[in-house]
Amino acid sequence: MIAVGAITLDGKATRDEIFVDLKERVTALTAAGR
Repeated sequence: MIAVGAITLDGKATRDEIFVDLKERVTALTAAGR
């Protein structure tokens, strides 16, 4: 994801980018768990 690079360049993470990343991870974990 580009979010990691954006976080590094920006010096702080954008909340929207964090939530998008978390949503994708949660979705993947939920799918794997069921």
